[in-house]
Amino acid sequence: HAEGTLALTNWRAGGAEIAAEELAISLLAPAEGESRLEVAGAARITGPLGAGEVRDMIADLDLDIFWGGGWRVAPSSGCVPVRLGGLDAAGLSFVGGAFSLCAVDNALIAANTQGRLSGGFAIERLVLNGRMAGEAAQPARLGASRIVGRFSGVSGDTVLNLEATAPRLAIDMAEGRTLDVVLQRMTAQARITDTWRVEGAFEHGGLTDPTLPGGVSAIAGRWSAFPQDDQPVIQMSAGEALLTANRPASDAERPLFNPLRLINVNATLRGGQVAAEGGVVLAETLQSLASFAARHSVEEGFGGADIRAPRLMFDESLQPYQITELARGLVENVRGEIGLEAAILWTRDAISSSGVVHLNGVSLATATIPIVEDVRVDVLFDDFFALTTPPGQVVNVGVLNPGVAVRDGRVQFQLLQDGGVRIEGAEFAFASGVLSMTPTTITLGADETQFELRLSDVDAAALLAQLNAPDLSATGRIEGRFPLLLTRTHAYIRDGSLRAQAPGGAISYTGEAGASAEGPARVAFDALRDFRYDALSLTLNGDLAGEVVSEINFSGENSGRAIDLGPIASAPGVGRVTVRGVPFVFNVQVRAPFRRLAETAASLTNPGELIEQGREQEQTPPPVDQSPPEPR
Repeated sequence: HAEGTLALTNWRAGGAEIAAEELAISLLAPAEGESRLEVAGAARITGPLGAGEVRDMIADLDLDIFWGGGWRVAPSSGCVPVRLGGLDAAGLSFVGGAFSLCAVDNALIAANTQGRLSGGFAIERLVLNGRMAGEAAQPARLGASRIVGRFSGVSGDTVLNLEATAPRLAIDMAEGRTLDVVLQRMTAQARITDTWRVEGAFEHGGLTDPTLPGGVSAIAGRWSAFPQDDQPVIQMSAGEALLTANRPASDAERPLFNPLRLINVNATLRGGQVAAEGGVVLAETLQSLASFAARHSVEEGFGGADIRAPRLMFDESLQPYQITELARGLVENVRGEIGLEAAILWTRDAISSSGVVHLNGVSLATATIPIVEDVRVDVLFDDFFALTTPPGQVVNVGVLNPGVAVRDGRVQFQLLQDGGVRIEGAEFAFASGVLSMTPTTITLGADETQFELRLSDVDAAALLAQLNAPDLSATGRIEGRFPLLLTRTHAYIRDGSLRAQAPGGAISYTGEAGASAEGPARVAFDALRDFRYDALSLTLNGDLAGEVVSEINFSGENSGRAIDLGPIASAPGVGRVTVRGVPFVFNVQVRAPFRRLAETAASLTNPGELIEQGREQEQTPPPVDQSPPEPR
């Protein structure tokens, strides 16, 4: 039996330094059985840890070292208290911290007579406080509820299996913004020979950041670490994660996007620089949407990601509402190819996003417009998370058909915060004239939306051809305005009007609607066979999905073939009276279901049909106008 003390002064090996001012030792070496060396006292360790460093790690040793039939090292009191002066690793710098190193299976490390290693250690409730590297030096916290390490292999080929339960890293990026990464479990198998390599996995992780439009969960994958060109390299492979949009502020709002999944994520950390790439799919169907490439500087704390979807084909298997509920009810039956490029940039203080969406000949339908074809646009987003754009975005539309087709449209717009759309101007070719929308701002999904449509310089003959009005020809130019109020269930027109431009034009109706007419109606139909109008107007008020009141007024005179005035002005003894150039003033009011604006335009340009409707209303009580004026 022997006792004494041992002092180590800056003992160096492989870049590490060990020092102990006074270690108490006691040696017991019986003739038979195990020998034991007891070591007690504080030892200070400083040395490299990959590309980082451990500083002034002080272990309060109280160890028993046994040998004879193998060897083992075990703490005398169950655990070894450890105080950490500092730790630099992976862009983090921790100052201070304490934990206890407890033995697993009665030994911190052991070997049998064949040299096979065993034993291990456990660390309970690890908490380290520090800061990020770099000038900003944001506060950071690293912890785990439990870390267990187990040794295997042999001397010269040592294996250490590590398992961390609930490891967590929290970084205070800015006031009110904490980046939080939590894993349910992380493993590592370190193999040390003449070199070293670590292989491991992680699962059930999550990431939160208040500046992101959603949360990241179900993080899983494999990782490895190894030396390359005299510096450590960390790689991640086959990574996966679930992206979920933040909960809207109210139940009436919809989330920004449906759940997405990151797949096949591969990343490398080398020299403080992170490079990653992977794919984005719909979580529900695994439909491929996009690919991404990201980079990050650990020390500087900035980076970015580029997202690309060069050819995203929309058809019966993929619709916009599957990606974002914001599209549900707004656009349907989308067909065609859409491309996307987005860029996300971040620093320790903020995160920003931008992008471009390309539509190249896409067709679709909306709740109020069943046919929209050949949409072509490159939409530049200045905030991809908020879906906002600079002014001056231009979309070209080949065909827009709410019941009557308009073509070759050009709409200039800006997307605003919270679903607002500023229409800076909109024009469509219609019947050799122009259908336009006055500048306005609307809010998608709002309870009410108001705007005004205008017709200018429309050719009456082209309009009739567009409306496919039978048995009718006309000349002249038409203009008008339609103030619209849209609610969630109705579309109201208020003081809408159409009018013929001076000097008027000609109407010729050759249909059979008036074949059975008698009296004034018969005279009116005869006059419309060849009628020259000098004034023509129409006003509209009501619910386009319900009842609309239409007031049609036009005046002029018959020309060409003379008409028989006998039904309204018989002259006994004179015989049949026929005249031409008789002035007429038509005033017709129609109150009826009016489901399409196209029907209004058709009625305006088909006076024969108007007269027939007026006759029917006179015969169907209660009439709108108890004393409708007769043509004269």
